[in-house]
Amino acid sequence: MLREQINEAVKGAMKAQEKLKLSTLRLVNAAIKNADIEAQMAQKPALTDDDILGVLQKLIKQRQDSVAAYEQGGRKELADQDAPKSRSSRDSCRNSSPRPRPRRRSRPRSRTPVPPA
Repeated sequence: MLREQINEAVKGAMKAQEKLKLSTLRLVNAAIKNADIEAQMAQKPALTDDDILGVLQKLIKQRQDSVAAYEQGGRKELADQDAPKSRSSRDSCRNSSPRPRPRRRSRPRSRTPVPPA
């Protein structure tokens, strides 16, 4: 299911000619394919959606570490190039998560009790 969503997003990015999103999704597909090959070599079952989410989270972490290393090394142009891919990966991970996320309240509850009317 998650693979299908990613592949549909690739098709959508191609049609909309969104180059950044397309390159990021292709990178995600390559990482998933590598994980598939590793699982096959270890004679493990096919990757589940949770496994794929783990791959996505690992990819996001790598991108964030790369951006931090570029900034620390004074390579702002490389950090600027990698940062949007990190955000795009994170967004695709959020959009394709099979687990429901808890809802956030639009405003915090009042801590003072309301007097009875």
